[in-house]
Amino acid sequence: MEERFGRKEPPHIVRRLLQDLKQEQEESLEEFAERAQELATDGYPDTPDNFVQTLATDAFLKGCVDKRAALTAMDKNPDALDQAVQYVRSAVANQKVIMGTRRAEIKRVSFMEQNDENEDTQETSVTCNYEV
Repeated sequence: MEERFGRKEPPHIVRRLLQDLKQEQEESLEEFAERAQELATDGYPDTPDNFVQTLATDAFLKGCVDKRAALTAMDKNPDALDQAVQYVRSAVANQKVIMGTRRAEIKRVSFMEQNDENEDTQETSVTCNYEV
């Protein structure tokens, strides 16, 4: 039976997962919102839907990768998770229009070490990714 329906965690564990929910790097807003909704629903069984919606919305906004967009959406006080997703999507689009698209820069720095006896040379490289 467990193979067919999958194993569900007890509600108290699911609630902890909801509290620590974070959007994955390649996860879309919709996928992340769906995950928040599932955890809120599973973590609070027999709870009115409007309360579960509030918990899912709060966890979604708190765990969004783009904190600036989430804060903008939070200021609008969304009534439902779908509305929060739209507010975040709108804020991200507005940020791109105003501030431009962030691009990742990659820098490589190499260090050369040589022993006093002019023996072997050792090279160490460091690669750093950062957003401009």
